Amino acid sequence: EVADYKAVVYLMMFGAADSYNFLVPHSGCGEKDMYEDYKTVRGNVALTKEELLQIDAGSDQVCSKFGLHPKFEHMKEMYDDGDAAWVANVGVLSEPVTREEYHQKSNKLPPSLFAHNSQAQALHTANPHDPTGSGWLGRVKDVLIERGFSVGSYSISGTAKVLETDVTLAADVLSEASGVIPFDKAGALSRFMPAISNLTSAVGSSFLAETFASSLQNILYRNEKLSKALEGVTPTQDYGTTKLGSQFKQVSSIIKANRLKLNNERDIFYVYIGGWDTHSNLGDTMHNLLSSVDDSLKAFTNEMKDYGLWDAVAVVSASDFGRTLTDNGVGTDHAWA
Repeated sequence: EVADYKAVVYLMMFGAADSYNFLVPHSGCGEKDMYEDYKTVRGNVALTKEELLQIDAGSDQVCSKFGLHPKFEHMKEMYDDGDAAWVANVGVLSEPVTREEYHQKSNKLPPSLFAHNSQAQALHTANPHDPTGSGWLGRVKDVLIERGFSVGSYSISGTAKVLETDVTLAADVLSEASGVIPFDKAGALSRFMPAISNLTSAVGSSFLAETFASSLQNILYRNEKLSKALEGVTPTQDYGTTKLGSQFKQVSSIIKANRLKLNNERDIFYVYIGGWDTHSNLGDTMHNLLSSVDDSLKAFTNEMKDYGLWDAVAVVSASDFGRTLTDNGVGTDHAWA
């Protein structure tokens, strides 16, 4: 068992989540009633003050009390326990820019603002002007390995730009439903490996051929290693039937397997939930999505506490961009932060 284990789970909420209904000014806002301002600006999509889950923000914030979306029951528990923090007004920047400079087009702006694909890419590379760059979590992995740490990286939702590396091996990709799907279900790979090694051992002048040869051997090795490590590993919490719940269940399985067999000192995980593009039907959509997020986090939190690893794991959430404060009658549209 690794004594100083740490892991980060990156939760991507694709579609531009309307965070203005995640966290709402409630009371204790000085001379202004900022909830009434919120209610007026948000119009048809505003949450009522009565349904908000109150949290204390302290005296150094613009309001001493904020309210969380009513589906964030576990999130409120985590915040009250000192296990959750809110970071507001985050967006992709090329350089500092004011509203006036934006309208005058006098400062450099990220390309294709308000476009899902380009802004998600900028979010994951931390460089809006280099779409071919590696992911920032992939670069974290590169640096950790360079400094002597054993590091695993895993996507439970297909290939993930944020996990792309510059130097080290690519992330393992697992199925949210089945985890590792064995390449060699018949158990015959050991007989073929000498032949595969022989086929791929020749050094050629083609970069593509060399990359394929090294990738093939690594894929086969990682598939067998992870398959064996996850045998008999079963999380104890109920993760429900949602896609996100299934992904967090796989994360829990790998963390448990790491304690028993893999022995990584650091792990990086990517999970994903889409559907946040709420131009319409914002209320029901947010209720359903946030219920999935909150339930999944609750199961994962309890699992990590059972393992004695909750203080060693951080969950970081992000979305491609924000949404307008004003409503369009049935939802909200694309914005920046």
